[in-house]
Amino acid sequence: MVLENLSPSLDKLIQASPDGALGLGHVAELGLQMISHLEYIHSHNFIHRDIKPQNILMGTEESKGTTFLINFSITKQYCHPSSHIHIPMNEYSQFVGTPAFTSINSHLGGELG
Repeated sequence: MVLENLSPSLDKLIQASPDGALGLGHVAELGLQMISHLEYIHSHNFIHRDIKPQNILMGTEESKGTTFLINFSITKQYCHPSSHIHIPMNEYSQFVGTPAFTSINSHLGGELG
């Protein structure tokens, strides 16, 4: 298996910036790329469930300026692949994700997906 060397995470990039922030143009480009990644994942009937700056990596060399979404360890299928019917959620489930970045529904004990 061959993997591309990626770095840094969005979290590290923000920490390394002089004022702890990124420019508006950079944020807009990152946002557009992340929307594209999420649309792709959702088009395959999956939900990531742990989107946070530490799980967004920046490309290097050939892929400079490209974002990569990583850590699919708690990803969940939310629609049946052939019928496209939404898989019923459990009313109450175990907390998943990162508290600072998860949805209100997750904090209230609801399932994500």
